[in-house]
Amino acid sequence: MEILQSNKGGSKLCYEGYIYTRHALRKTKQWWKCTLKSSLGCRGNLSTDLQHENPIPSQPHNHAPDDTSIQLAKVRSNMKQKALSTHNAPSQIFAECLSYTSHTVKAMLPAEDNCKRSIRRHRPILPSPSTLSELTIPSDFSTTVDEDPQPFLFYDNCTDSNSRVVAFATDDNLRLLAAADTIFMDGTFDTAPPLFKQIFTIRITCSNSHITVVYGLLLVL
Repeated sequence: MEILQSNKGGSKLCYEGYIYTRHALRKTKQWWKCTLKSSLGCRGNLSTDLQHENPIPSQPHNHAPDDTSIQLAKVRSNMKQKALSTHNAPSQIFAECLSYTSHTVKAMLPAEDNCKRSIRRHRPILPSPSTLSELTIPSDFSTTVDEDPQPFLFYDNCTDSNSRVVAFATDDNLRLLAAADTIFMDGTFDTAPPLFKQIFTIRITCSNSHITVVYGLLLVL
């Protein structure tokens, strides 16, 4: 028997090839119903004590046990837990969780991009720093969100909070910048995030279009 955390923050109980969600809580017992009650009309249920032990099945299921679905639920639960407990990039969490997953379970997972979006949704919202010395940029916000993530945090003089400068650019964008014949620079003040005074951008002309290749957050004007 194993307890997993559901996407909605509740608990799922896995037992003998079936998955249950908690249905009712009494003084000394918890009642659990089959997760396929709505889709298959399954009335299978069981009870446990308050410590999630001593399972006692009450009603039989109308379908066969499915260990693969349990393994799938475990993988998705692990992704959520890693999203909550680490600052690893979604692509890294996805790869770690799939490293010990069977091909059958991998085939049942949503597309990789969907899994990574789910990981980002489960990330706790970082508290807003009150000073620049408190501002740290975790790895999840330092890379792009492509299938092959690239470094995006190009520069951060984090040791100098009196003149903090944070710049974002990919290696590909820097190569485009180095090859550009014409460069445009612009500073915006009204939309600068708290603690900074200016958003500074560098743009170039590429294939008859103007693209931004560097974003900077500046404290000094």
